[in-house]
Amino acid sequence: MRQILYAPEMNLSDDFRRADGVKGEVHSIFSSVINLLFMIEGERRIITLIRQKIPLLPECIRVPDAIFSMLEIQLKYGIIKLMDGVCIGDILLMLNFSLNVKLYLPEKIDGSSEEVLVSNIRRINALEYSVNKKADMESLPFRFGRSAGILAKGYLAESQDIIIEAYQELVGAGHGLTPSCDDAMLGIMAGACTWFTIMDRVSGRDKFLKLSRQMLQDLIQQRQTTEISCKYLKCACRGNFSVSLCELMEWLACAGWEDSLPKKQILSIADTGHTSGMDTLYGLKIFLKEVIGCIG
Repeated sequence: MRQILYAPEMNLSDDFRRADGVKGEVHSIFSSVINLLFMIEGERRIITLIRQKIPLLPECIRVPDAIFSMLEIQLKYGIIKLMDGVCIGDILLMLNFSLNVKLYLPEKIDGSSEEVLVSNIRRINALEYSVNKKADMESLPFRFGRSAGILAKGYLAESQDIIIEAYQELVGAGHGLTPSCDDAMLGIMAGACTWFTIMDRVSGRDKFLKLSRQMLQDLIQQRQTTEISCKYLKCACRGNFSVSLCELMEWLACAGWEDSLPKKQILSIADTGHTSGMDTLYGLKIFLKEVIGCIG
């Protein structure tokens, strides 16, 4: 008889939610992370189970440590995605998609928000510099920082050709399970998704998705980086980011939050991985610098 448990937090895509009867397998296991591999709509998709202390990244399900340990034991007995959850051995992990997290920019965003964005960018600069960690991007050859800047410019210029050229220079470059340049691209893309949404509340997000489509197809068809990093880049192309990054983007885009600074979110991003979070902040900073250059 199956034991039913509930996942209290998740950050999952709609197509994974719709999947039913799809068998999975273990991709990799670490002390606080279990990566599960599914074939969804002809694409290899990694869904990650994480312990309570780990930041909630995209395509992740966060569970209490006790449940994590129980799931770890059951992995060898089979994995299948059902409509309302994931069955791992004798445990059915129920997923309440009403708790799902997505990048959401409040309705109060309007045409004046570019001034709000510039003001908020300047306010967080000192806070970001106070983080006592360095991005690995800072130790890489100059050409990678330049390519990151070109990627940011490509989004602002709405040029898919420039975007894909910069992406080809960056993808897979750097160090780590998620290479440094890949992490920087995540920050740039989070900034770009937010920027387009500010500029056009109705169709701005769709514009970002369209500009990222060629990159997404390349990531699906041929892997030029680690499979874990590929997962997060594909999520970014689909407009899905970590919870802390989503909250930071919302703060940047909204007026009326003058009495608060997103220190918690910045520190949470910075604590992701060894230098992954700092490289993501590095990429975001590059994009925001280009925004200031355009309108500030």
